[in-house]
Amino acid sequence: MLKATERLSRLVDQLLELSQFESGAIRIARQDFLVSQIIEDAAAEVRPVNTDVHIVAEVDNGLVGAGDPERIHEVLTNLLTNAVRHSPAGGEVKVRGAPMPGCVRIEVSDEGTGVPPDDIERIFDRFYRVDAARRSGAGGAGLGLAIAPPIVELHGGSIRAESQKPTGCRIVFDLPS
Repeated sequence: MLKATERLSRLVDQLLELSQFESGAIRIARQDFLVSQIIEDAAAEVRPVNTDVHIVAEVDNGLVGAGDPERIHEVLTNLLTNAVRHSPAGGEVKVRGAPMPGCVRIEVSDEGTGVPPDDIERIFDRFYRVDAARRSGAGGAGLGLAIAPPIVELHGGSIRAESQKPTGCRIVFDLPS
């Protein structure tokens, strides 16, 4: 019962947060932050989700991003949780941070089954789940990825998903520097 209550509480929190984004009630507290610290904190938080999947972080320790570090942490934990859940035992999830012209790029890639080309644009939709077999089973409610675009866009950035060949998915988001 406790696990079910906690899951329901997370679902309600995520729905409330999405509603606040849509109404414009959420603001960001922009400041400089170390990208490596945000990535390491998010990876440490997600590692217990599936200890059979290795999370590898690749980022320059001096890379500085600009934005709301709490919100960027939220995006990363949602992306990493999704990647870890869909990766096979013994698999690897990579999270990278790199400077790009005018922005900081952060990407999360996994070795899961990937996303069919017809579904790639829908993975950020509320409650959407690629695999019909997982729609009512274990895993999240289909809201974690839906929360990421509003946060990134509130920062003036962009986010996209890419199917990787032969397997896996990569999600990339850019934050203006």
